[in-house]
Amino acid sequence: MTKNRPLLIIVFFLIVSILIAIYFQFTLVKKTYVDNKLQLEYEFVDSIEHALFLVENEKENNQISHEDFHTNITSYIVKNYNHHDHEMYNEEEFNEYNESILSDDYSYKMDFDRGHFPEMKRFLNEFIKERELKVAYEITFLEELSFQDYKRLHSNSDLLISYSFGSFDINFKNEEPLLISEIKNIILSSLFFILTIIFCGTLLIKKYLNERKLSVYKNEFINNLTHELQTPLTVSRLAVEKLTIDLKDNSKLSKYVAIVGKENNKIEQLTKRILKLAELKTIISKNEEIDVSESIKNIISRYESLLEKEDTLLTDLNHLELKLQGNEERFLDLLDNLLSNAIKYSVSPRNIVIKTNISNRMLYLSIKDNGMGIPNEFEDKIFTPFFKVPKNDTHEIKSHGLGLSYVAEIVKQMDGEISMTSELNKGTTFNIILPYEN
Repeated sequence: MTKNRPLLIIVFFLIVSILIAIYFQFTLVKKTYVDNKLQLEYEFVDSIEHALFLVENEKENNQISHEDFHTNITSYIVKNYNHHDHEMYNEEEFNEYNESILSDDYSYKMDFDRGHFPEMKRFLNEFIKERELKVAYEITFLEELSFQDYKRLHSNSDLLISYSFGSFDINFKNEEPLLISEIKNIILSSLFFILTIIFCGTLLIKKYLNERKLSVYKNEFINNLTHELQTPLTVSRLAVEKLTIDLKDNSKLSKYVAIVGKENNKIEQLTKRILKLAELKTIISKNEEIDVSESIKNIISRYESLLEKEDTLLTDLNHLELKLQGNEERFLDLLDNLLSNAIKYSVSPRNIVIKTNISNRMLYLSIKDNGMGIPNEFEDKIFTPFFKVPKNDTHEIKSHGLGLSYVAEIVKQMDGEISMTSELNKGTTFNIILPYEN
């Protein structure tokens, strides 16, 4: 589960990104669609009123201007695109609105009847053609609109407009293709945007899987190589031991044999470290109960003989009964590496403190020393395999740069976190946070 976590995180964020993109793009398309519908409605109402003005202008002795007509004629949109089927006025509200139109003293009282309707419809068609409102429609004139008529027309009409002289019932025949054609560019751009996210996410997942496969191949190669090196190194070590016995009287040759044995031992230790790191990434560890306090005591007992009289090694174990779930051998390796580094990179009088604490179901473990410290610029690289902090006294302390990377990998396997705080010539503290269940 731990090894698949990065992939699951990538897939999760990809799905969330797609859903967010779909939501916002759908909202944009829907808003544009509704806006275009309302724009069509407004333009059609304006076209009807312009046609009514032309009809009124044909009459003799008509002195009203185009601006005054549009300003003073009172209309009421009884039903439009904003009304849903369940949004119907009751009879009292309906009669109240009709009465307000008829009794408006400031509105223009137009004399219009069925005889004027054909001429008005002709003007309307011409004006719609001029404005290029490419929409087919049917329009019906009703001299009186009762509440019963309104109830009957409500579910069938697209637009219902009332004036003081009567009402117009309009039904659009092809507004859907027209409106969709208006927003097709937005729809296409939305699809392109969503497909781009899916494509980039797929490439990211593919790249992650390839990187993971290469990592597995690399670890398998290192694992096999180190195993193959173990045999000749073991044979070489036995040969050196034999030569040491046979040449004990020859001081000159014994000196060279001792050098070979020493270097052979270094190579053997290096291969063991690399093998452990490779196995950590490829072999699933057994899950067992770890006694934290007992593990710390066992590691301290290994190094007590290396400490001098003036050195101090303190433990602050706030909880003596600490139990973790994980691989006990690897947890001991973790402590062993950190404690050996604290001793190795400090000089007498050493002052090393190991602390544990429990908070919010997490175990906090820290190992602090008063050694030479690590520069802040190397804080991000310190857990990288084979990285060694550049120092003037590099040859005095031999290191392969694998210990801390091995520790970081163990912490990662245990679903924990590791960090470091350091100050030059004052010391370093390694802080580890691990999940803890009582």
